[in-house]
Amino acid sequence: MLKRTWKESSKVKISNLRGIRQVYVWVFDQLNNVIIVSKDDLNWHLPGGKTNKNEDVFYNAKRELLE
Repeated sequence: MLKRTWKESSKVKISNLRGIRQVYVWVFDQLNNVIIVSKDDLNWHLPGGKTNKNEDVFYNAKRELLE
């Protein structure tokens, strides 16, 4: 079973997050390997994607991770 933990950086200021159009998430497994994803088995990237209009950036990151 996968255990998910959300860790926010204390250095990120909410006022600096306006206008963000895309969010990517660093995900690590139990051995500290970075998890990457692919939709076509050719191009690989961090989980993430475009934000919806007026969507909170942290909510967007969580939603993209689940997708």
